[in-house]
Amino acid sequence: MEESSNSENERHPDNNAYQNDLFLQLQEVISSLETCVLSWRNPSGKQSREESVTSPLDLSGDEKPEIMHEFNQISRGDAQVLQSEIAHFQENNAALRVKLRLTDKELDRSRATLRIFKEEREKLQTKVKNLQDILQDKGISPTTVSPPGSPVLEELSSFTSEHIHILSELKPHQVLQYLQNFSRCENPVSCAPDIHPSNMESEMKWLRRHLDRVKQLNEQLSMTLQECKTDSEKLSMHLGKVESTCTALRLALQASERCLKTYSVLLALAEAKQEIILGQISSGDALNSGWKLLPKDLEIKTKLFLMEVKKIFQREGKISISETKKIGCQTSNR
Repeated sequence: MEESSNSENERHPDNNAYQNDLFLQLQEVISSLETCVLSWRNPSGKQSREESVTSPLDLSGDEKPEIMHEFNQISRGDAQVLQSEIAHFQENNAALRVKLRLTDKELDRSRATLRIFKEEREKLQTKVKNLQDILQDKGISPTTVSPPGSPVLEELSSFTSEHIHILSELKPHQVLQYLQNFSRCENPVSCAPDIHPSNMESEMKWLRRHLDRVKQLNEQLSMTLQECKTDSEKLSMHLGKVESTCTALRLALQASERCLKTYSVLLALAEAKQEIILGQISSGDALNSGWKLLPKDLEIKTKLFLMEVKKIFQREGKISISETKKIGCQTSNR
């Protein structure tokens, strides 16, 4: 409340000076009334009593409508300032909510992309495993392959030699398509029951060349898998950044909501002050002993409001701390 009053005094210096003059006039009226009461209680002359009664009563009668008008202006100004602040914070709150929804949508899209990359990586790993099994089978039983003079194997060797230098530029789905074509070409390969000894050496040379080409293909696939792994790691890092941004936005949203609640409490406190002061002025208690009890009433109401605000902030602070710990555990697990 002191900070808000200081800010209002800085904004409106002329109004503050006018308020000080008004309160000085009120103090003069109160002091004159006190002297009047003391003169009535003191057994003195009639003439001094009449003088002490007429002068303050005339002054109070002239000043009372002006005082009520000034109090109405002060309370209305405070209420307008607080309402403008509340509207500003409500606009900020709505903008933060829109931004939070957009970041949540982006987070969902990133998660879906990461899931697709993981599925594609698993498929590539299964394809590589199957290819390694095929290579092991070929290395164990080389006699199960047709001789190099067969047209099917010549077509296969020409196919692999033409496309082996393009594998570094292929994308993962293109590599998968190449493997499927390769498996289709291997399916019709039939083994010859009898192989001549003169063709054994040439067949072994051809098998070694074919094995080298398949090893190159395996290296290209491992490089592709490594690239997919780095892409998935980058996506996971981006996902962590988006989650941290969402956490920061949620904390900012909670802070703005707390400020909104605080300003609503201050507005209620200003309205309570206005009701107390206007009630005492309208009933005439502000000019009697009720004026001394006014700060106590305001102090009690202020303490009650501040206790409620403190409870709300403590409860929301515990909730925000637990949420940040939960999000930190999730990011560390990832």
